[in-house]
Amino acid sequence: MYYHCMIQFLSSLNNQIFFSLNSLRETSPILEDIILFFAKNLDLWFLAFGVAVSFFVFFHFKIIWEQLISRKSFFHGIFLGGTLVTSWFFTVIIKNTIAAPRPFLRFDEFTPLFDHGGFNSFPSGHATVFAALGAFLFFQNKKIGIFFLVIGFCIALARVASGIHFPIDILAGFVLGVVTVFVTRKVFKKQTRSY
Repeated sequence: MYYHCMIQFLSSLNNQIFFSLNSLRETSPILEDIILFFAKNLDLWFLAFGVAVSFFVFFHFKIIWEQLISRKSFFHGIFLGGTLVTSWFFTVIIKNTIAAPRPFLRFDEFTPLFDHGGFNSFPSGHATVFAALGAFLFFQNKKIGIFFLVIGFCIALARVASGIHFPIDILAGFVLGVVTVFVTRKVFKKQTRSY
């Protein structure tokens, strides 16, 4: 009985937060454009920028050719790539196992801000990968890591406001991304002692 009530409460809270964030896009056309930019257009640029920053921070902002082809750089790239690919891999497995529908499929009267091809919502792949990237950078430089976590969270919230995800998808994605970094750090422990 208690378990059922708790699930019902969390589901109701999830829906309330979703509709509250989604209603933001109706307050002004400018805010709607900002939400759309964060939700749809910023993600790949942000990811590429984060990977580049990771190497700059790792080499203390002095990248030269010899450093880029060094053994240390190779292991750094393997660790970063392994972290991002692993987080994405687990997201795909969980999405296909749970198969939770996106908000625009669950609520008939609801229209998302932009078309989205995938129909599984939980967890958010964007939130997972950005959390993994932010946590990875956090271990190199706390301030830069926090910056990337905050921007990644803003992108994820914009996807809620645009009607592509529920808040629980974002929360689960961030937890999964951070956990992935801890696990991959253990796996690559010998190569990451200097991080």
